[in-house]
This record gives sequence, C-alpha cells and structure tokens, in this order.
Amino acid sequence: MSHRCIQRIINGRTRPDIGGGLLWSSDGSPWSGFLLERKHGRRIFPSHRSHWPTSRVVLVTAGEIRIEDSAQTPRRFTASLDSVIIRPAGYESASLSASGDCELIDLELDAGTLARLAPDQRLGEVQLTLRQGIRDPQLSGLLRAMAREVASDCPTGSLYGEALSLALAVYLSRWHSSGVASSKPIRGGLSRHQLTRVLEYIRSNLGCDLSLAGLAEVAQLSSWHFGRAFRTSLGVSPHQFVLMERIREARRLLERRSPIVEVALQLGFASQSHFTDCFHRATGITPRHYQEVH
Repeated sequence: MSHRCIQRIINGRTRPDIGGGLLWSSDGSPWSGFLLERKHGRRIFPSHRSHWPTSRVVLVTAGEIRIEDSAQTPRRFTASLDSVIIRPAGYESASLSASGDCELIDLELDAGTLARLAPDQRLGEVQLTLRQGIRDPQLSGLLRAMAREVASDCPTGSLYGEALSLALAVYLSRWHSSGVASSKPIRGGLSRHQLTRVLEYIRSNLGCDLSLAGLAEVAQLSSWHFGRAFRTSLGVSPHQFVLMERIREARRLLERRSPIVEVALQLGFASQSHFTDCFHRATGITPRHYQEVH
C-alpha cells in the first residue's frame, strides 16, 4: 500500500523528502492533523536546486545540521537541538547543501487540512515567513506534543490531534507570517441552545472518536470559532472536557463493579493501560484502587 509523504522538488524532480531515512509517518495512523514525519537528517553533497511546494515546519530533536543556502543572507547557518526551520510554500534555493547528524520532526502545513479545520479563517492564504534555526519554545512544544501523540498511535483520538493542528496553524499565522488571517471577533461563548446540544452530543457519544469538526458541526460553527467559544463558556478546551466526562462516567461504572477493561473500551480509551494512565492522572489513584475503596 502506498502512503502519502512529504515531498520536495529537487533538481526539477518531485521526490519524497525522507532525508537520511524515515523513522515514522503520521500517514496511515489514526492521526487527524497535519502530515507529520520523523526522520534522520541527511548529508547533501554536492549542492542542488531545491523547491518546497508546500509550507513546512521542521524541529531538530537530536544533533544538529549545518546548511548552506544560496537564497539566504548569510548563506550558512546551523540548526541545533530544539531549533525550528520554517520554509513557506514556494520557497526555492538555487544551491543547497547540508551536513551533520540529526533527527527531525517535519510537518507539512497543507491547504486541505487548514480548510477543514478553519474554513472561514483564510489561514491557507497566510504567507509564512522564512525562519532558519530559530528558538521558539511554544512552537517546539506544539510540535513535540504532536509527535508524541503520533508515536503512541494517537490514543487520545481525533479531537486532540485536530486541536493541536489548529493551535499550531493559528500560532504560525500570528507570529511567523507576513500577515494575520482575518477573523471575526469572538463575543462571548456558545449560546445556551448550542451548549446544550453539544453537551448532550458529547455525553451520548463518549465511546466514539469525537472530532473537533464534528462537535463544531453540532454547534453549527467552524472548528476555529467553536473551540474558542467552548473554552469561553466552560473554561476548558473540548478535548479536556471530553476527558473529564469520560472520567466522570468511568467512576460511575467502576462503582457498579464493571470490569476495568470493559469500562476502558466502552468510554473510548485506546486500551486498558491508556485508561489507567488517564484515570490516575485525573484522580490520583488507579481504577482498581478506586473500585476497592468504593
């Protein structure tokens, strides 16, 4: 089975941009956000012409890479651990070479995912600003959170991946672009009718893989407006609220002596161990201990 991969045009030919070797890809996984790949850096000699058809955000997670790029002043720069490289769609270098040993998280900011997450925000029209080896802890944190979720096979479901991807797109448009996408101001939260419908939908579908787009559709809002309005109304993100509701229902089922593995599967957790981890973080005790004391 062929998989979608991040591509680059090298010396006029479109090729998978797998660097020195692909470690994993979000394609084919339950991940519902931007295409994400973890890969080894690659020594590239001699230099070549390179063109990036889509916007890319790269985080160095180990080692460092030294790059010489004819399209930049200065031509040479080093991206070390936790450095971020942003290349806007359409960026081209007539001569590019690289050396060093590193590992990378490589994200493609594709227009299709942007349009699905925020159709009325025009984020796809934002022109990112070229960044070479910068430090941005918030951006690095978002990329690492996405990578952890993909590497663990997305146990928290679609809602978390979509929320992370939307947060990353909005952050880039605000801090690493030549212009901010237009947006209508959010005045208050969800209406009483919207909130009632959304909460009823969540509580009736706790065992399902809920998505940000799906919840937004219930409220008849875009994902972008829904996420902000929901947080304004309840003080937590949709992902946090769904987890809270699953833990609340889990308590009730455990008190009724339901088997732990059945509770985990019934409430949409990826596995019994994932349920145990989430329950312990939320309550301070394991599900088994909770049953023993209740």
